[in-house]
Amino acid sequence: YSGLLPPQTPEVLEHLVGNLNQSEHQKNLVLLLSRHPRDMHPEQEYDKVLANLKGRVLKQGDISSDDIGFACDLLIAPGPSTEALKSAYRRVPSMLVFTEADAAQLTNDRLPITLRVGASEGIFDYQDLKNGLKKIINDNIYREQLIGKMKQYFNSDGHSAERVAEVIKKAASKKVNLPEIILN
Repeated sequence: YSGLLPPQTPEVLEHLVGNLNQSEHQKNLVLLLSRHPRDMHPEQEYDKVLANLKGRVLKQGDISSDDIGFACDLLIAPGPSTEALKSAYRRVPSMLVFTEADAAQLTNDRLPITLRVGASEGIFDYQDLKNGLKKIINDNIYREQLIGKMKQYFNSDGHSAERVAEVIKKAASKKVNLPEIILN
């Protein structure tokens, strides 16, 4: 879990904890809280919400967010997050949970790229959180589909400079919209 800046973080975290407590995996669950670097929300507010989790709670401490990202089975972030993009390159499923106010303002062109291409799970209403968690945790076929989209759209094979050069060549010769070329 990677936190947003206040006031969204406690709201999303509270809904997440409530739904994780209803999971059949609650006893084996370890939630590691990684706070946003600019998050100045009081630690006590997090502690108050996290005290209700039936699983184990760890805090980031001196562990880097990259180390956490490589080690986790699922990254959950409130709203858009660069950590979800990083998780796509790591082939770690991610879930983006939007507050209802943020979800109401979203348009397709403002969705994070991982959601637009189907490489992340998006939750736009807290009522969908329980089923979303169940699907991404328990459904191996769905997880493999997410990872397949990650592989398709987020290459990490060491040849990205070559692909960028090809995109630039196509754009220069056809004068087409770059996002259209990149996503095709």
